[in-house]
Amino acid sequence: MSDQKTAYNTRHWLKGDFQMFLKKSKLATVLPSSMQLSDMPGGGPAVSVDDKLVGYFEAKVVVDTVCNVFSVLGHKQKRILELCFIDGLEDWQVMERVEIESEPTYYRTKQKALVEFAELYGPFNDLRDEGSEYLF
Repeated sequence: MSDQKTAYNTRHWLKGDFQMFLKKSKLATVLPSSMQLSDMPGGGPAVSVDDKLVGYFEAKVVVDTVCNVFSVLGHKQKRILELCFIDGLEDWQVMERVEIESEPTYYRTKQKALVEFAELYGPFNDLRDEGSEYLF
């Protein structure tokens, strides 16, 4: 698959699914720490609450993993991805913050960052194959 397609898939996931993980992970940090998961079998309400809690904590793991992958990228690449997908800034705002004056240079750097992210982030390895679906 071309780098352009990989960058597109990565950007699409970071703008879509990752944003939901980001929201859920913020909720995981405010959930009472005294809550415990039920070990009782069954399909009752307690199990569905447990499933929701697990979803919040799994979202936090995904967000932490993404942030860890961002941290191993080059400084400008890391900043671009953080500002775009964690802070939610527009491209023109990111260009000002990272002090890149040329649009082509900015978009090349962003595409390179997205491709490197996809190569480093395990679940994204499947996105490099034609016709694959997102894992999350």
